[in-house]
Amino acid sequence: MDYLLDTNIVLIYLRQSGLKEELDRRLSLFSPENTLLISVVSIGEAKSIAIQRKWGEKKIVQLEGLLKKVVG
Repeated sequence: MDYLLDTNIVLIYLRQSGLKEELDRRLSLFSPENTLLISVVSIGEAKSIAIQRKWGEKKIVQLEGLLKKVVG
């Protein structure tokens, strides 16, 4: 199945919140049979949030790793 990820979904996965586990349980977004898409606007928003909130290198690397798993 194809999924278009919004910025809030990207942030949920980075925060490792309980909501992430619920999404994994219900949708298995990152399973191989799914195609994950993200708009350039959501990519820009996520990177802007990282700058504004002064994320550290570790969290920025996590963001970049997550973005590599989706088709932009």
